[in-house]
Parts: sequence; C-alpha cells; structure tokens
Amino acid sequence: MEQASTEIQITTENLGKLSPIAIFKKGGISPIIDAIISEVTSVVPDTTTAKGRNEIASLAHKVAKSKTLLDKMGKALADDLNSKLKPINAERKQARDQLDALKISVRQPLTQWETEQKRIADEEVARIEAEKLAEQVENDH
Repeated sequence: MEQASTEIQITTENLGKLSPIAIFKKGGISPIIDAIISEVTSVVPDTTTAKGRNEIASLAHKVAKSKTLLDKMGKALADDLNSKLKPINAERKQARDQLDALKISVRQPLTQWETEQKRIADEEVARIEAEKLAEQVENDH
C-alpha cells in the first residue's frame, strides 16, 4: 500500500505528520482512508463488556477526528493556493475588462456603419411595401 509519499505508517494517531500536498493530490487520499479502515476494522467489536463498548466508541471518535483533521488540512492547503491565485485572477480580470472595452471602442465605427446600412435597407423595404400598398389600394378602388 502506498503511504502518500511518506515513510511513516499511517494511523489515526499520526495523520497530522503527513504532508497535505502528498495527501491532496490525485489518488493521495485513498491509501490514508484504506489505512484508517484497516486500523478500525482490525478491532473485533465486543458489546458485551463496558471495555468493549468504550473501545467501539473510541474507534468511532478516532474516525471522526481523522475526518476533521483531513478536512482542515485540505482546507488550509486550498486556502493557501487560493490566496496565490487571487492576484493572478485579478490581473486576468483586468485584462479581460480593458480589452473588451477596447474591442467595443475599436469596432464602434463599423457598428455604426452597420446600423446605418440596416436603417437604409429597412427604409427601402418600407418604401417598396408602401408603394405596393398604394398600388393595391389604387387598383382596388
């Protein structure tokens, strides 16, 4: 079983010693979950004694602590990476916004020309329709 790029034995007790970068890479969490499953399922539950019931409760608590620790480690790593991405994304947004505005400004003369051509074409169509209507009215009366 791969040990998430570490040489230490993975247990619920030493998860905090593992590298978050090694854990939260593709396939990095599976060996850890497998080790936790192996650790807690190796204990045969005994509900007939108080000691056995306490052991079951302790194992469940270890699993919950492991989940919380792994989640906090992943969140801290993600927060760190997001803080590094924030300036990059701000610069990208500035480039997009300024170049979109420039594109609109550069294209404005063509847009105005196209609008004028459409207006002229629409007026021509309206003029032809008006002539046809006038001709039809004249023919009908």
